[in-house]
Amino acid sequence: MSAQTSSITRNGKTEPFALQVARGQIAQHSAVNIFGYQASVGTSFIPIWENAATYPAYLTSPSIMTIGSNSASDIGATIIVNGLDKNFNPISEIVIMASGGSGATATTVNSYLRIQGLVLNTPAGSQKTNIGQITCTATNTNVYAYINAGIGKSQMAVYTVPNNCNFYFTQVTINTNNAYTASGTSTLVYQAVSYNSISGAQLSVLQEPFVNNFIVTKTIPFQFGPKTDIQYQLKIGTGTVGAGIVVEGYQVFNSDSGSA
Repeated sequence: MSAQTSSITRNGKTEPFALQVARGQIAQHSAVNIFGYQASVGTSFIPIWENAATYPAYLTSPSIMTIGSNSASDIGATIIVNGLDKNFNPISEIVIMASGGSGATATTVNSYLRIQGLVLNTPAGSQKTNIGQITCTATNTNVYAYINAGIGKSQMAVYTVPNNCNFYFTQVTINTNNAYTASGTSTLVYQAVSYNSISGAQLSVLQEPFVNNFIVTKTIPFQFGPKTDIQYQLKIGTGTVGAGIVVEGYQVFNSDSGSA
């Protein structure tokens, strides 16, 4: 049998740009995928994240974080903490959950100005995932990220563009359990809210009403500049609704972005 010839696609010569970015083949580019979920979105705008409430005020100075679980079954688990330092540069670490209170706890070595997310690195003992809800709490007692029990990863549509980077938002998809009824259907409203730490300007970049599901794809990506805090928010006219969101885009490093 003759030797197989490697295909052009396998060599990466005709792969789509998005796939090449995801594979790390495009210099100074990285893929950004943001996932969020909330089972009870109400009549006021909140980010689509684990807490059915507004996101706490952003930190103005870095804080040591306490990573805690409300289940002692998570003792020994390791958690990846992803965030930004005082200059908005990316930092991360792995903490080991130890016995503490009625559950498990750990303290970060790094101080964080922003928390980008939490990921279960290794579960405890013979578990496959986290047993309790895991929280990331700053010294001001505000919780800036969660991992819900049995999920293994934070699901928060909250993101901050790092220093010397631009984020190019390309697509958002929102799925809800809002349903048509004989008496009419309450309308949902989505908005993307950004706050730029350099200019001090807060913008509601986009507001869109919809009923069940919402998809927007940007032919020309929308740019968020360095040190911009972004929240993808949702509300419903009456009652509550469950919602999940996926946001996609590209992050491009730019040493000449003008940020300090």
